[in-house]
Amino acid sequence: MNIKSGEYLFVMSNRRSKESNTEPIRVLLVNPEGKIAGAEQSLLLLARFLSRKMKVFAACPDLSPLGEQMHQLRIGTFRIMCPPRRFNLTVVWLFYFVIVNLQLILIIRKTAPVIIHANNSRALLASMLAAFVTRKKIIWHARDLANSASVSKICAFFSCRIIVVSNTVKKSLVDQGINGAVIDLVRNAVEIKEQRVRPKDKHRANVLTFANIGQFVPWKKQDLFIDAAAGLLQNGSEARFMIIGDDIFGRDTKYKKELLSRVKTAACADKIQFVGWHEDLEQLWDKVDCLVHTAGTEPFGRVIIEAMSRWIPVIAANSCGPAEIIQNGITGLLFEPGDVKDLITVMQKISGDAKLAGKLVEAAHRYVESNFKAEDTADKITEIYKNVLAA
Repeated sequence: MNIKSGEYLFVMSNRRSKESNTEPIRVLLVNPEGKIAGAEQSLLLLARFLSRKMKVFAACPDLSPLGEQMHQLRIGTFRIMCPPRRFNLTVVWLFYFVIVNLQLILIIRKTAPVIIHANNSRALLASMLAAFVTRKKIIWHARDLANSASVSKICAFFSCRIIVVSNTVKKSLVDQGINGAVIDLVRNAVEIKEQRVRPKDKHRANVLTFANIGQFVPWKKQDLFIDAAAGLLQNGSEARFMIIGDDIFGRDTKYKKELLSRVKTAACADKIQFVGWHEDLEQLWDKVDCLVHTAGTEPFGRVIIEAMSRWIPVIAANSCGPAEIIQNGITGLLFEPGDVKDLITVMQKISGDAKLAGKLVEAAHRYVESNFKAEDTADKITEIYKNVLAA
């Protein structure tokens, strides 16, 4: 086609004008919990990068840490009711289901999203009726392994696409009878920080500070970390131990009491410090020399890639999400799930070998930088949105 220069400029100008007038994708992010755990941290990071490309709104409990963070990101945030502590089929949950869906119907009519992004299975259950009534497309961000087959099938039935954070979660859903063709793998991400030079004399044999970070729920296995700490100290180690976490949603108070009692009665109680829950770990990373992730059924393990991005060596159970992230002996060290003796052996290995620790953190940081950038995750999810709208 022969186009003169003046005509070309007109065509290009007209094309740019049309593109600039294109309505941005409008997305409503739904998260029924107001406190910030791993799923909420991932949502906040995603929201920050998505908001650069589209119109993003959020529905979450008002006057909550998550709501405040969304406000700080200048994302239009709307109030929904916080769910009961425990999920069960009771009158309380039925009341919650009705109220939150009515709230979401009003929010949807006000914000006019083209896509509803449910940040986990609870968010999907809380918003599926509202999406159905308003005829909006809903995406389920599947982050958990704990759902029953019936709950997963309900969530999948109402979803037009399912985003999973690991192959472990995808396999779990497929094993429950869900069509793998509607599932997209998009792993969690971190914002890569500039390198910080850690003190050269900090990694001396037996004086490391090992940290376990996570919610106080039984499957996170903080009790295994406490037992390994006791074993190391009995073997003459001078290491220190930090447990960073809490029962933030108030669903596992019994387990929390068991952990506190376990440390209190141990001979090494003065070497194990409970630090409490921190939504922002920025002030604590410099105190951590090695992350020990003890969960044997972890869907992904966001804190693992956070530690890797900060040049901190990681030890994790050789199963599920962590086993997908870590290459044993290259980007981290793995131990047999639930095996306290194997965990002690691996912790001793990293304690006495500063050269090994240095090799691990360098390789791990390069790996995270290449595979877990927040910008790339936002791009992948944007493409999923576009494909859903084009279908």
